[in-house]
Amino acid sequence: MDSKYIFSVIGIALLLLILIAINQLIKSVKRINLTLDKIAQKIGVADPAGDDLIKSLIVDCKKIEAIKRYRELTGAGLKEAADYVEKLTQSTIP
Repeated sequence: MDSKYIFSVIGIALLLLILIAINQLIKSVKRINLTLDKIAQKIGVADPAGDDLIKSLIVDCKKIEAIKRYRELTGAGLKEAADYVEKLTQSTIP
């Protein structure tokens, strides 16, 4: 057999294994997020999506203050908070 053919088959097999592992990780993360949401509801953690202050700050074009508020409510990092506010901005402002 040609060595290029063997390497191609091995490469495809490894790619398939990686894709399967990624799929399993995605499913695990979804399960974990559902569990965390249930726990948050049980203990009364505020849902930032329902926070009117964040929405009003976005409408007033005060993204930095909205990011700070999100971080106060969730303890999230700067990148996560900025991504959340950006996503909310796109759905709030036409």
